Amino acid sequence: MHIRRRPRGQPQIFTGSMADVSFLLLIFFMISSALAVWFGLDLAIPAPSPEADDEVEVEHAIDIAVLADGSLEVDGRPLPITELLAYVGAKLGERPDKPVIVRTHPDARYGAMVTVLDTLRSAPDRAGFEVESLVIPTLAEIARCWPPESRFE
Repeated sequence: MHIRRRPRGQPQIFTGSMADVSFLLLIFFMISSALAVWFGLDLAIPAPSPEADDEVEVEHAIDIAVLADGSLEVDGRPLPITELLAYVGAKLGERPDKPVIVRTHPDARYGAMVTVLDTLRSAPDRAGFEVESLVIPTLAEIARCWPPESRFE
């Protein structure tokens, strides 16, 4: 018995739906990129003025330390968050351009620092003053500028 072979045609890649697939991918990426939402803190940092002094003495500022457990120390003394605006308002009444330094322990919850920043941001509505100079130092700046007993180590 003799088996006949069928004549084979040239192999082809079917590209009829390639345009459809490309179009669908294009639509998908256009929609998904438009839905990207950025989360984070909305802080407007002004450009430094040429005459501004880069070094701020800790003694001439209001030092707010957010500790690892979320509690606050303001100028070296424990203070509840509910009394923060009254304390800062009294200090800024003496000198409104006094810097407010917010130091956060590396093990503190992110929400604790955000609560302090939100409280300071709400000062114009809740307490009638505005924090003009807000400083958030890095850990390297804390190690360089603060005495060892008040560093987060």
